[in-house]
Amino acid sequence: MKKVVGPADKKGSKLTAGDVIVAVNGNPVSATANFYEGMNGLTNEQILLQVKGPDGTTREVAFSPTASVGEQLYPEWVNDRKKLVE
Repeated sequence: MKKVVGPADKKGSKLTAGDVIVAVNGNPVSATANFYEGMNGLTNEQILLQVKGPDGTTREVAFSPTASVGEQLYPEWVNDRKKLVE
């Protein structure tokens, strides 16, 4: 099975389990805030996330959000369905 690579899987924008987004383009986010609002209208444009890792260190991650990963996932879904009927 081919691994789908999304915006957060690229070397310069790698996010991992346990990372917490603390700011979007320099605008702080809180536990109750919807940080996606800071990304509205920025599809395929570079944004800067400030991320706190599980070890407590903070780093900046350049990130270009996509509108949907559906197009990337569809071929994998088709292949999985083919295997079910073979």
